[in-house]
Amino acid sequence: MWLCTDKDMDEYGMTCTIIDGSTHPDWNGENVIKIEYADGSISYMKYRRFVWRFKQTSNEN
Repeated sequence: MWLCTDKDMDEYGMTCTIIDGSTHPDWNGENVIKIEYADGSISYMKYRRFVWRFKQTSNEN
């Protein structure tokens, strides 16, 4: 589980799970991951952006 910590995002304070993609970045973090938020919505984001906006809260994706 991950928690959105970016106050400028609509999803601020919401938890999410990575459902597809790697949390181990390629050489520049450009790999895209698929995210499912607690409300069931789906989003895609580049890994390097994701790590700046989210904090891991548990070891479950």
